[in-house]
Amino acid sequence: MSDAGHTATQEPVLMPRRRRDRTPVGGPIRLNLTPMIDMVFQLLIYFVVTAGFVADEGALTTSMPRETGESKAVAALPQEPLRIMLKKIPGGVTMRLENAGQTVTEVRALTGLLEAVQWNPGKGRVGAFRPEHPVRVEVGRDVGWEAVVNALGAAAAADYTRVEIAQP
Repeated sequence: MSDAGHTATQEPVLMPRRRRDRTPVGGPIRLNLTPMIDMVFQLLIYFVVTAGFVADEGALTTSMPRETGESKAVAALPQEPLRIMLKKIPGGVTMRLENAGQTVTEVRALTGLLEAVQWNPGKGRVGAFRPEHPVRVEVGRDVGWEAVVNALGAAAAADYTRVEIAQP
């Protein structure tokens, strides 16, 4: 029973695939962390035991000459703070640098005075006061905040780092 002029095409028959069970025979895989934790603790103990803890350095040992030379008298630096006194005058404010005994009325001149009395070899200043020496701004009656801020700014511009306002 075949048809002579007719060719039969057969379609492929798809068989249903059997799904594999992905779970192993012994149950789900579990990660055992105990050996890893043991190894971490062993490494920790190793590094703690082998690390060399050094005490902070104390004094450096030096060999000083036994001979005594002439000592040059070194002038003691002043301990009293630099005092800038602000006083109200008709038409403005005077700024007096008490330690230098000079009075000025302009902020730039006050900055110049503060730089002149400062000791800072890196900037070519050979005065008696270091940049960390305290500077105290003493404010007189009826002096406005603008003058106080200008005096503080002059001290900061002259590179002084410890500037304070005195209690009136």
